[in-house]
Formats: sequence, C-alpha cells, structure tokens
Amino acid sequence: MDKQKEKKQTERKRKDDVIFFAGAVATIIFASLIISAILIASPERNKSLERSVATANISAKIITDRNEYKPNDLLKVKIENASDKKICFSSCYPYYFEKKNHSWKLVFNYTQCRKKDIIKKCAEPEKVKAFELSLPKISAGVYRLMIPVCVNCNINEKFKKDKLFFSNEFLIKK
Repeated sequence: MDKQKEKKQTERKRKDDVIFFAGAVATIIFASLIISAILIASPERNKSLERSVATANISAKIITDRNEYKPNDLLKVKIENASDKKICFSSCYPYYFEKKNHSWKLVFNYTQCRKKDIIKKCAEPEKVKAFELSLPKISAGVYRLMIPVCVNCNINEKFKKDKLFFSNEFLIKK
C-alpha cells in the first residue's frame, strides 16, 4: 500500500513539474513576443532608422548668383541636387539666414506660418532648382543660407526636415 501511495505521489509530482515547466516556457515566449513587438516591430522607429540611412549619402550644392549684395537686392539661388534621391522644400520655411560672428548664428526668423507646412517644390535627382528672394532687413556682414530638405518626399506631404544644406558665404554691404 505504501508503494502505491508513493507511486501516486511521484506521478503527481511529475505532473506538477511538467505543468510548472510548461508555464515557465509559455511565460518566456510571451515576454519575448512583447519585447520584440516593442523593440523590433515599431514602425515609427524603423521608419526613423530607414530615413537616417536614406539621408546619409544625400548631397546638394547651394550657390548664390553673387558674393556681394546690398540691402533690398534680389538674391538668386541655385540648388544642384547631386544625389540619386529627390529633395523637397518647406512651403513655410524654405530657407534661413545665418550670420558669421566667430560661429554661425541664425539671424532671420520667419513669422509664424499660418498654413500647414507642406511640400510645394522638389529637386529631382541630378537636377537643378532655382529661386529668387529679396534680402530681408538684416545688418551688414558675412552670411550664408541654411536650407532644410525632406528626402524622397512628395508634393503636398507634410514637410519633415531630414537634412540641412548650406550655401556659399556672401557679403551684405551697407
């Protein structure tokens, strides 16, 4: 009788061990799935990584028509897209002025854009985009343009700054 009792206890213990082991394995699998869903399958994270890789080899040359300007002159700019990806520009904030004063400082801020900042213009790969702008009321000095671009974006999409390009230096005289 004792042997039968002992045998039943041994069988029960084995069943308990199997149930415990199966529960532990299920918990590990479940935790792994949750972690992989958070770390690996996050579309925003993957999209961000893809965008940073995609913008690494993007190059453009920003060239002004002259090296010297007077206040209120018209400044002509050419953007040569020297990459194999399309680069697009903001409809609200297509360029910024930076002034050299030991280091480059942003000197001209736009007023708040009252419309949605979308893409209205792009430069296709290996193509040139040109535009003209009136110089704002800024002091004499050495300047450059800073132009934010969205890489491989499309017309009417929301603008996302992927990369910044800088023009040649130019002088504004009084």
